[in-house]
Amino acid sequence: TIFAALAVSIETLRKEAFENKEITAEQYDTLQAMGKTDEEKERDELQKERDSPESVLSRLQIMAEKGVPRALVNLNKGCTTDTVKEQTLTCMVRMATQKAVRGKMIQSGCLSECIKISKVNKNDRNFSEIEKVVIRHAQHTIAKLLVTTNPALLTMSQRLGSICCLIELVKENESSDLQKF
Repeated sequence: TIFAALAVSIETLRKEAFENKEITAEQYDTLQAMGKTDEEKERDELQKERDSPESVLSRLQIMAEKGVPRALVNLNKGCTTDTVKEQTLTCMVRMATQKAVRGKMIQSGCLSECIKISKVNKNDRNFSEIEKVVIRHAQHTIAKLLVTTNPALLTMSQRLGSICCLIELVKENESSDLQKF
């Protein structure tokens, strides 16, 4: 979704695109630079620097103020396709990286929705790769939301419901380096 793309810097998108590939982003850049003139190289460098962490934070704060977390929860509740769930949870993970928007995400229902998604019995059936990613993103969002949240501000069901989700995340052996604290 557009929300997932807005919630992250261009450089992070590039890193994610090259994750689990045979070539790294740096190697790709080197190959691309071989066929470019000096002016094209300078223009590319200027484009990389424009999307600063401050601009990402600013976008995330505006998204939180305009109700994007609630929209993501509503999209997730009403959707039947795993691809939409994956995109909404990708956006939630990206938004939860910023401390300034975590409170609004919890108030909007992101934490409760992620707990609901994470509480599936993995022994009941085999999950597709997208379903596994959705569950992992939900667990990771829970962890990021709770890392700076006072537990006394959460409801009893949120506190108790998040425990098993966090334990599952810790036990997960397929998580990427980006998902480790």
